[in-house]
Amino acid sequence: MSDDLWTWACAAYAAPGVSEACLSLQDYHEQNVPLLLWAAWTAVTGRRPDEETIEAACDTARAWQTTTIAPLRAVRRTLKTPVPDLETDARLAVREQVKAAELAAERHLLEGL
Repeated sequence: MSDDLWTWACAAYAAPGVSEACLSLQDYHEQNVPLLLWAAWTAVTGRRPDEETIEAACDTARAWQTTTIAPLRAVRRTLKTPVPDLETDARLAVREQVKAAELAAERHLLEGL
């Protein structure tokens, strides 16, 4: 992946309304946000991936999603709310570390596309 894709994906995600739309697609329709951003980037940059490339991208996204991204997201969301017997500052510190790992996994996914 070129840094151009990562830079573009971060900028696109930060555009008004995009993060909300992406999270809705992710949470309610089980869509993979990095894959959606990659697809949009290919269109915006005039790339025309063939069927084999698209299938490979979907396979890569599915593998990262099921083995890494979704489990990290579940842990991060669990740690968002108070948990009995967990000290708040420690819980929130670990949550930030998990969030960073989740973002790193999404970046690695994009690198694999």
